[in-house]
Amino acid sequence: MYNLFFLIERYTEGYRDELLDVFSILSIICGIFVIISKNPIISVLFLISLFLNISAYLILLGVNFIGLSTY
Repeated sequence: MYNLFFLIERYTEGYRDELLDVFSILSIICGIFVIISKNPIISVLFLISLFLNISAYLILLGVNFIGLSTY
């Protein structure tokens, strides 16, 4: 049981899995809004929020270099 907890703790670096789920759902929603938005300015704003969500997701996973390079 301790090994499983250590694996989860190392995988998420202390953050809860629900937070990763929230960022992934927000990324999917922002990606859909980038595609279906008719106003290009609103589409760019959703694209920026998509980049921020993906970089936060990668930083929480522990891939700091790629997360900071997309930020």
